[in-house]
Amino acid sequence: MASISTFIRLILLPNPFEEIEFGFLINLLIAEPLFHILAFSIVGKFYNRGDAPTLGSFMYLVAYWGLILLAQGILP
Repeated sequence: MASISTFIRLILLPNPFEEIEFGFLINLLIAEPLFHILAFSIVGKFYNRGDAPTLGSFMYLVAYWGLILLAQGILP
């Protein structure tokens, strides 16, 4: 599940900053680490490490996707 989650995050989810001139760099250097920390923190509130790795990976993907959708809604 972790490799599927990584593939979805890197390939299928849109870049919320693609309309900005250096959107790819902003996404890679600023947004990705920030989304990772926030998604990891959100999942950590509901999931205990090692209980069900597949569930944890899926929850991380959903939290990450939600943060991207939030970022897309905020940007013009």
